[in-house]
Amino acid sequence: MVLSEIVLKKHYEEYANQSDDWVNNMEKTKASIVKYVIKHIKPTFNSDSLNVCVLGASDKRYIPIHKRIFETILKKKIQMTTLDLDISHLAGKKSEILMQHDVNKTFPKTFDIIFSHELMKFLTQDEQLKTIENSYSALNKNGFTMHIIHEPSIKGTKELRDWQFKVNPDLLIEELKAKSIIAEKLVFKSESIVSWLRDTTVIVTKK
Repeated sequence: MVLSEIVLKKHYEEYANQSDDWVNNMEKTKASIVKYVIKHIKPTFNSDSLNVCVLGASDKRYIPIHKRIFETILKKKIQMTTLDLDISHLAGKKSEILMQHDVNKTFPKTFDIIFSHELMKFLTQDEQLKTIENSYSALNKNGFTMHIIHEPSIKGTKELRDWQFKVNPDLLIEELKAKSIIAEKLVFKSESIVSWLRDTTVIVTKK
């Protein structure tokens, strides 16, 4: 990844200082997105427990949130793993699996579900493609990936920082198809109180 440690540290500090009200709204936003995707793709899992992987977490408060969302919606036991380039800012409970990992490299294990929320804007176009390709390769049978992108990341509006990268979902889907990976683009509105978090695009791949 091309982002410097200094930039990432500043980003993590900014998120750590966000209010609990902001985090609570993000939980509502994330839950509405996951619920929509699950309802649309109708995954079939025979096991009572699932291995879910989250790619990146800017604040440790989101780790239990991610687990709670998937357990509530899927009504299954969730083994949650978070992969991040740096995990020093993620002081989770002992039961939570945190792995320091560059998502541009082959994933260390396989999962039933792989989830990212606005990760793509931290990656160059080549890295975006490689990350989705790697996540697809790390899926178990009947598994799926969902990569969430909001309007600022696509249109480059003011919420996108000058050190972040725009995302072109249609181009990524074309490039994935060239690699024999079929991806679907879902476009809808999340249940967020923040306007720029409502317009939502999700790139989904399935095994």
